[in-house]
Amino acid sequence: MARELYPTNRGVVLVDVETSYGAGAAAITAADVVYAEDVAMDKVTDMITRTGVSPERPGFRAVAGLEHATVSLSTECRPKVQPVGAVTDATAPDIDRLLRAAGWVREDDNPTTSQTYVATSGYTIDSAQVRIFETNDDQAGAGAGCTVWDYFGCRFDWSFVWNAGERWMWTFDGAAKNCDMQASTDPWFTTLPALNYGDDEPLTAKGLTGNGLAETEGDLSTPNTASTRVIFGGGVTGAPLHELAVLSLNVSGNMGMSEQESVTSSGGIGRVNLVPQDPLTIECVVEQSNVASSTPPAGDWDPYIYRDTQNPIEVNFTLTQTGTPGNVVTAQVVCYAVITGVSKADSNGRKTWSLTMEAVYPQSASDAGATAEAGEAPGQVFEAGTPASIGLGLVGVTRRGLMAIQFSTT
Repeated sequence: MARELYPTNRGVVLVDVETSYGAGAAAITAADVVYAEDVAMDKVTDMITRTGVSPERPGFRAVAGLEHATVSLSTECRPKVQPVGAVTDATAPDIDRLLRAAGWVREDDNPTTSQTYVATSGYTIDSAQVRIFETNDDQAGAGAGCTVWDYFGCRFDWSFVWNAGERWMWTFDGAAKNCDMQASTDPWFTTLPALNYGDDEPLTAKGLTGNGLAETEGDLSTPNTASTRVIFGGGVTGAPLHELAVLSLNVSGNMGMSEQESVTSSGGIGRVNLVPQDPLTIECVVEQSNVASSTPPAGDWDPYIYRDTQNPIEVNFTLTQTGTPGNVVTAQVVCYAVITGVSKADSNGRKTWSLTMEAVYPQSASDAGATAEAGEAPGQVFEAGTPASIGLGLVGVTRRGLMAIQFSTT
């Protein structure tokens, strides 16, 4: 047939950071391709119904009002190997540009060959241009071609999830200042030569290391002492036993998006800003075990006591690729949180707790929380403690925020 139908799951997604808000990227090319699943995009116009006085029932033409542009996708987290002392945009994970348009700020640290993303307030962040190709055929000829969607001034809400043994998956739900849509009679491979997704390995939730879930205070008579902190699954700070399993982790940024109207904008939307209204939330499902016979740390790890006393919890997990030594990238995901809800369930013949947590401001780990305990100081940054396994072990981080992810090559 002359016009082939568009099949599902056929196309290309390109993402790059804009030079200035709404102006587009300097040059978006095939090198900006992002692995994407569940892609959805739309362009909606608010139609203004006119119901003026008339001798007949209303029959006036509607008028086009505000234009809304939305785009969403899911993607893997695929970090790249970072050359020693040479971390740049090119060595960042392929979701770098999406993260930066979703309220995350990246800090590069050459001495430690690490790149760290901090979830900030989102008020002064980058924006992205997203170009999506819908295609009906991969061959030239009659009926071949594609539809190109160009989104400018994109910003995103974000969430991620990992389940045991599955990929670390991110979802980005965004809005844009405007969207240009046009048809092309050229096939995608004419418009985008040398398209290559690369062989970077997605991170999976298995073999995780780190302290996991640990209460931060330790013995109340000697607060913030590593040897007395209670760790979920047993062990001590820096050497957890992980005798109890974590089944899944689901984190939501809750980055509210505000479409801000402007009479000087062609579509009536002048910008899209992130205006987070709710806390960053964590849902964590863990195996249920004994509860404390006395107030921790004398007893066992007890989520009910932590919930009722609002004792902060350290969330500290490290995912590692399964590549060869010298080419293995790890991602340490860290935050401080308080438990706000505990519910009981079961999974595969075992009882579980589903923990709802809200992220709080970091503590001053370098002095064991003496200057600022978790949840007290909005100006406190993530920092390593002494030993480094306290304070979540991050290095080279100076930005304020509620969660940090540090990528490093080993």
